[in-house]
Amino acid sequence: MIVRILTTTLAIVSFVSVAGWLSSSTSPMLPGANPANGFTPSIPTACYALPLACELRIELPDQIKRSAVGDYKIQIHNVGAVRVTLVQPGDGSASGRRTPLVGWSLLAVDSEEKHPVIPPARGGGRCGNINPLQPDELFVLKPGETKNLYQPIDVLRSAAPGKYRVVFYYTNVPDLPAAGIALSQHDRGTLERLRHSTPMALVSNEVQVEIID
Repeated sequence: MIVRILTTTLAIVSFVSVAGWLSSSTSPMLPGANPANGFTPSIPTACYALPLACELRIELPDQIKRSAVGDYKIQIHNVGAVRVTLVQPGDGSASGRRTPLVGWSLLAVDSEEKHPVIPPARGGGRCGNINPLQPDELFVLKPGETKNLYQPIDVLRSAAPGKYRVVFYYTNVPDLPAAGIALSQHDRGTLERLRHSTPMALVSNEVQVEIID
C-alpha cells in the first residue's frame, strides 16, 4: 500500500481555537443533522477550554473503489504534556448521534476550496438505533502515546469518480447526550467515565486519493 501524505504538518485544533465557533450564538449543525426529520442536536460549549493537544493522522491508499466498505487507518497521537481520555468512534458517531463526532471532507484536487472547520453534514436517512457504549471503547493516552482508530469512508458512495483531497475530523464532546435509541443499555460505569473524558476537536492531515468505480 502506497501512502501519499500531502501535508507534512499535522493539523492540531486546540480547545482555544475551536472555542469561537462553539460558543457563538448560533451553534454549528452537527454531522448528520437533518432539519427535515427533526434531528437537529446542538453542541454543549462549556467544556471547551483546556489547552491540550493531540495530532490526528490518516493513511489511505492511492486508489479506493467507490463501493469500498473497509475501515481505514487513523491515528491519534498525544503530543501534549498530560494524559487524555478519549473514546473510539462507534455506531452513531458519523451521524451526530453520539460522541465522538466524526466525518470526512472530500474536495476535488483541482478545487481551490478549503476544508470546513467542522465536518460537512452527512445527508440521507438513517435508522434511530445505535449500539450501546461498552467499556473497551474508552481509552487513555499518556504523553507520547498513539492510538489506532479504524473508520470507513462512508461518503465514497455518493462521490463521483475522480481525484480528491481528503481530511478526517474527530470531535469528542463529553456532555453530548446520545440521540439514538440504544439497542441495549449503555454500560453505566462507562457513561460516567465518558462524562469525564477529554474535550477534543481535531482535523487530520490531508491526503490525496483517486476514487474509482
